[in-house]
Amino acid sequence: MTPGLKCRSLATFRDLLDNAKVDTGYSTRAQPLSTAASTKSVARRLQQSRQNIASYRHNLMVAMRLVNRIDHEILDAEWQNWLFSENMQCRRLRKMLAETRTNQSDESVGPERDYERIEKWYGEYCGSCRRAQDALDAGEAITMV
Repeated sequence: MTPGLKCRSLATFRDLLDNAKVDTGYSTRAQPLSTAASTKSVARRLQQSRQNIASYRHNLMVAMRLVNRIDHEILDAEWQNWLFSENMQCRRLRKMLAETRTNQSDESVGPERDYERIEKWYGEYCGSCRRAQDALDAGEAITMV
């Protein structure tokens, strides 16, 4: 059918669709132009099909919400496990830094700069991990920076 073409049969079918809305019964609206038994039968089948589709759509939406919630919970649990692991690595690094500091000689200027850079990184990164863990333990919401 070309755009703009006036079609009485399409208008009749649209009236039939209007009468077969999911939330309304067949008899709640004005009857379409054709009241033949076959038209009423089509309207009933159409209404039943649309009600079934609406029910399937609702069930799918509920299932998608459930899947999204489960996905979120899995990601949250994995993040918490990862954060715990990072905090363990930071504890090991803190021990290594403390041992390095005590074993370092006063004459080593180059390694001192490396040590300071590592210590600065440790303070920023591991401090962030520690704060995130503390926030989790306190039940606070955490957002990415």
